[in-house]
Amino acid sequence: MEAKSESKPLTQLQAINAVRESVGLAEVSAVDAHAPDALSVLARQQVATTITELEAQTNRYRQAAIAQKQDSKAIEKLSDRIEQQLIHVSTVLEQFVPGTPLRLVTPASKTILYGVVAGADAKKRSGSPAAPNRWKLRILVADSARQITVPLSKFNTGRAGAIDATVQTEDWFGNSVYSLFDMQQEAGRINRQIFTGNLIKAFEKYSNGKLVNYTDYRGEVCQGLIMPKGFDIESELTKEPVAFKEPQQVFRFLTDLTNRQGTVKTLDELLLLKPQQAGEGFILQAPKLKESGGRYYLDEELIAAAGSDFYSVADRMEVVIPPERLERVLGVVMHQRNYKLAAFEFKEVARQLMGVSLPTLEKVEVEVVKPPVVSQPVAHANQPRPEPTVERPAVETPVSPPVPNQPPMGQLEKRILRFLRNAGIEQDVMTSQDFHLRIENEPFIPLVVERQGDELYLTHYLTQNSDMFIDSEMVFRVQGEGRIEFKETAVQSLRGGESRLPDRAFAQIFSKNIVQQGFAEAAHVQLQAQAAPEVEMVTPQESEDERSQMPSDMRQYLEVKEQYPDAIVLVKSPDQRFYEAFFEGARPLMEHLEMIGTSTESGVKELGRVRVAGFPVGSLHKYLDRLAQHGEVVIAEGEGAIAIHPHHPYEPTAIEEPAQAPVEPIPRSQIPAPASKEPEFQIQNLFDLDQFTGAHQNGHRELLPPIQPGLDRR
Repeated sequence: MEAKSESKPLTQLQAINAVRESVGLAEVSAVDAHAPDALSVLARQQVATTITELEAQTNRYRQAAIAQKQDSKAIEKLSDRIEQQLIHVSTVLEQFVPGTPLRLVTPASKTILYGVVAGADAKKRSGSPAAPNRWKLRILVADSARQITVPLSKFNTGRAGAIDATVQTEDWFGNSVYSLFDMQQEAGRINRQIFTGNLIKAFEKYSNGKLVNYTDYRGEVCQGLIMPKGFDIESELTKEPVAFKEPQQVFRFLTDLTNRQGTVKTLDELLLLKPQQAGEGFILQAPKLKESGGRYYLDEELIAAAGSDFYSVADRMEVVIPPERLERVLGVVMHQRNYKLAAFEFKEVARQLMGVSLPTLEKVEVEVVKPPVVSQPVAHANQPRPEPTVERPAVETPVSPPVPNQPPMGQLEKRILRFLRNAGIEQDVMTSQDFHLRIENEPFIPLVVERQGDELYLTHYLTQNSDMFIDSEMVFRVQGEGRIEFKETAVQSLRGGESRLPDRAFAQIFSKNIVQQGFAEAAHVQLQAQAAPEVEMVTPQESEDERSQMPSDMRQYLEVKEQYPDAIVLVKSPDQRFYEAFFEGARPLMEHLEMIGTSTESGVKELGRVRVAGFPVGSLHKYLDRLAQHGEVVIAEGEGAIAIHPHHPYEPTAIEEPAQAPVEPIPRSQIPAPASKEPEFQIQNLFDLDQFTGAHQNGHRELLPPIQPGLDRR
């Protein structure tokens, strides 16, 4: 897809003036007025003075530090370390003076950047003055990042995670590094790749992407995983290991096809199998650490198949497998333990053996459909303007009638009112100060319709670690008499957090989507289902065959509920992350804890989807007492363990207040408004992988915390 660049780099003139400012020279109005040789001479003089002062400070620190040491080896070690630090910092300062053009290679993605040194700074802190982590190099880059700051502890050290820099006046194409600043100004748009479809699977595989909303060529808002600049899916696919399905395929790959030069590993790369180079057998290796390799070299069936125990070699455990036992070993690994063995080298050979080929990308030309332009009402010159409103103390006076001749509502507002009407909730929304409805409409993200005071919210929420945050939202002001007025939209910003803007064009697209996706019809069906009597409880007479089709936690719930029919029963989800209640047992959580219920597949065709509600295991201490006030609470902790918490009704304590003298009433206009305490609402990072690794084993299930009434969402 084509994406707009978030920001442009500095111009060449801006970069020059930034360097001149760092050495104390005046700005210039044109590139030709800059004298690079004069700047270089001045910069080197300043660096020489800095290094001289640094050497003096370091020597004083060295003498003071050595005076506190008694052991000669410790003194020698300390002196050597300080000397190495001083050499590294001095070398970098001498080589990369302000104004020096350079080429950078980032450590993780190996991205190449070109830029100019702007200066070096040292932090004032205790310890060695020559410690590299005290010094930072400021570099102006010909990129949208504009400037990066690199600590000298991560600059040209040769260690993992360090940036690699070389002095270079031109790029590969012969362009001056300074000229690249102006050349990059023209790169206003860039090509980025974005995943659609199963975004959870995509994020598990490529966690360096960002979840975003984007507008496709049809003008519709969609969800996707946008990848960083320079990401190429075809290149990434060539790096993927090739998994084998059968032991015979592994044997052929290790022997005939790679001439006994290949190796195979499990996908976690902890178990390695390779041919012996000085024999006919094979070697199976695993890490010596018990936490990582113990499940392999302590596996009794694997040892029996190999015919001997693993033995220690340096930092690993290994066993030699005779050729006649290889098939048995592979059977244990691949079939009994279900470990995937894959080729991380000779991948093209492995693909040919497996008969697979890499997918190719085809560019599809589509006709771009521009979103329709919505005309806004224009106030005419002869139309009377409403008087500005002024806040005054509240007094009991008759309410004045609404101002006549209000401008007509736009198409956006009319579409939203029509949506509320078709959903059967228009009257409730417009007359209630506190309305809430969550509309389920698979496969789309649920839509939450809320009225809080004079504001109407239509929101798609996402969840992370059981916390709820806004994916996209429209906000309207409710004006009464069946009128609303658009206020703003909110989406997740690429930089993190919410971005709230009065983006009417986005709201037009958003409103069309919820209409076209059938949310009004879904709300109508949902409200009818809620009004109808529900009979969802599975009785003990349910056949064992049907109950065996249910998820494990649902079966456990029914078993415990049969033993304690009058109790509030909670069971742990299979991933041990939530306490859940099903069927009618979900109602106490929804009513007493104000939780939002949802539904899940029962596995029984005749039963279909059933109600479920729950909360994170770590929140039990917050909810247990509240539940126990309404009945006995029975918690199934797994493996047959059951905890019973008795019913203790809530008994308010009467407090006798001392008699007080009568107080003269204060007029309402003089009573100050009580300060409202804003509830905490914390948004966590969207890209935390833990939300995906703990996915429910019985299918997707949302367990959402309640929306707090009166939440200040601005």
